Amino acid sequence: MPDEVIVKPSGGRIVGSLLLERSVTPIFLAEGTRVIDIETRHVDRLTIDIKSDVACTLQMIRLPDGSNEGVASSVVNIAANTPATHSYTDVQCGWMRIKIINTSGSNMSSFSLYIRGGA
Repeated sequence: MPDEVIVKPSGGRIVGSLLLERSVTPIFLAEGTRVIDIETRHVDRLTIDIKSDVACTLQMIRLPDGSNEGVASSVVNIAANTPATHSYTDVQCGWMRIKIINTSGSNMSSFSLYIRGGA
């Protein structure tokens, strides 16, 4: 897959799909949780592609005021070595927090995360 440019929307709705975030850095036990805040004012849905060599949990949390967490809108358990795609179509706020939690008890050695937004 060729490198994609990460573009933050600056105005108007996103039509089609746009890469908002990419991470390939494994989550070690000492870190435990990776937190990524995504501006969602210009998107109606998020699509997350994730793969890890150990089990993890993906949480999507609305940030009603841009910083304080609301209730987790979606929680998905990701099996080790199993690519998963999760679509979230109920964004309805200006910011979303994506949490990836290493639940395996072991360090990750392989990890990939792509977050796309669109209409």
